[in-house]
Amino acid sequence: MKNYETTQKYIQRFLNEVIRAHDLPLSHLNYRFLVDFELFLKNLKKPNDDRPCGHNTILKHIERLRKMIGVALRNEWIDKDPFIKFQARFCSN
Repeated sequence: MKNYETTQKYIQRFLNEVIRAHDLPLSHLNYRFLVDFELFLKNLKKPNDDRPCGHNTILKHIERLRKMIGVALRNEWIDKDPFIKFQARFCSN
């Protein structure tokens, strides 16, 4: 649950700083939103650290958002999946 709360904080920060809105209807989530959110995370500095989030950390936040969107789809709160064309790949070392 702690990880979902962290993802929620990043989404809220993204909405405030990039979208300049306090909230956004689910129907406004689209591919552009996902790409912009990913870019926001890539450039975001972590608290008490000068480095941005790592690639796999960013993808974990995207994965959590994808699960939340899945719940919205199953409950018919939205009509289409914004993740249809969005591809996220984890780096392997």
